[in-house]
Amino acid sequence: MEATVRAVISHFYNEEYLLPWWLAHHVDLFDVGILINHGSTDRSVEIARELAPHWRIVNSRLTQFDAALTDLEVSNYEWELPTCWKIALNITEFVLPARPLSEIESELTEQGRMGCACSGFIVVDDAPERAPTYEQPLVLQKHWGLDDNAVQDPDLRASLGLPRIIGRNRFYHSNSTGLYTVGRHASAHPDYAYRSRDLLIFHYRFAPWTEAGVRRKTHHRDKMAPADIARGWGAHHVNSDDEWTAQFRKVRPNAIDLSSEPAVRGALRRLTEQAKGPGQVPAVGPRAERSLDYARVVYSLQVTGADLQAQIAQLQTKAADAQAQVAASQAQIAQLEARLNAQTPLLTSNTRTVDLVALVVRRLPRIVRRLFRRR
Repeated sequence: MEATVRAVISHFYNEEYLLPWWLAHHVDLFDVGILINHGSTDRSVEIARELAPHWRIVNSRLTQFDAALTDLEVSNYEWELPTCWKIALNITEFVLPARPLSEIESELTEQGRMGCACSGFIVVDDAPERAPTYEQPLVLQKHWGLDDNAVQDPDLRASLGLPRIIGRNRFYHSNSTGLYTVGRHASAHPDYAYRSRDLLIFHYRFAPWTEAGVRRKTHHRDKMAPADIARGWGAHHVNSDDEWTAQFRKVRPNAIDLSSEPAVRGALRRLTEQAKGPGQVPAVGPRAERSLDYARVVYSLQVTGADLQAQIAQLQTKAADAQAQVAASQAQIAQLEARLNAQTPLLTSNTRTVDLVALVVRRLPRIVRRLFRRR
């Protein structure tokens, strides 16, 4: 198979809501698609056969979403496509090239690389009341969110409503297999260290925030492997409805119009030109510029606040150490006072004995003379 052939591999379970957008988006990008069905009970398989009839639909050998075994299953299908350029995605992830894939692949090959990490973005629904339609590409309808690589500190990411660890820089490569870490969020391949700013991933974690979109986020709960839950792998898949709502409310104020970012805008423009419908890339007007400025200010304040909190924590630690030293010194003083008090009666007794001996010594001559006179 020629190296210019491109393949995408994904596993799915009851994804009839997102699958029409996902398939329409990727079917023209990739020559080969391998869709691994985890026992879907809705119309997912029917939709895949209708929108991508030339792609393969295979049944998973797994009865649960076991992260490590799912990675192994995906890697086994990658081995069938050893020289293809390929990527493994979830149905919530959309590849957005800012340039033709052929240009990106040629550039990587000239650099001696077999692949690169993509640049991930977390998509957040800025208008939940405006449900997207299947007549338009989803990425042209919902493109607000946050750059997944803009903030790296886990605590700061959590304060913004992001996952604690960066995990959407998927590996696009021509190696036999992706050499993935658990969950395929990273790779042990050395070329994964190079991240392309022209190959983007839109991860629809918080969009579309419609009734159907929220409902699909919870249907994986019963499919999760208990051992994975115990390890904390894929913990978001077992979130309750209230937990998802709380996360959405936390992240939504920090979202910006991602079309304000040059790379994203270029990718959306390319998609608009290729789209069959009348979708348009929204102009970068005052609202988008203000949203970008606001996000930068938020990030700056958050980082500054985090630095101040770290300095306060250091000072508090030093103060605690000083208090501990004072307490230790006070304890030593108390011990010395106790020993001194214990020795005071003995010292008093010794002093009286010395005084008595001195008196006897002073009077001894008189006593001796009296004794001789009596004789």
